[in-house]
Amino acid sequence: MLGGAHPAIGAVLEAARPETTLVHGIHTAPPVRPVRQNVVLLGDAAHAMAPNLGHGANTALVDAATLAASLHGAGGGTRAIEGALRRYAWARTVPGQLWRLGSETMLRLAMLERSAPLRDRLIGAVSAVTP
Repeated sequence: MLGGAHPAIGAVLEAARPETTLVHGIHTAPPVRPVRQNVVLLGDAAHAMAPNLGHGANTALVDAATLAASLHGAGGGTRAIEGALRRYAWARTVPGQLWRLGSETMLRLAMLERSAPLRDRLIGAVSAVTP
């Protein structure tokens, strides 16, 4: 029973049946530009990702800190703010999209059905050589 986890978890898993279980697909989002005119996207709005890397909230926090740093001291002028938003977009587009692509790749790997044994061997081999 899940290594002694809460008994209610085991009861739910025991009661689960394929014919009474609703399964939804997981979809990924296409890449987007995080800044367009005076609209700034942060977090999932800028780079929605599958949950399998566990990095979505971290990426959103880095987005917020980067935007704050870019705007800090920009002044109130339109050109200064536009420059700050360009700096934010330059700093966050590639890292955010790399996390999004990484999560999509891991999602596809995790969802393989026909090649599940190969996937499992590959994951086992990678985990054997990583700390």
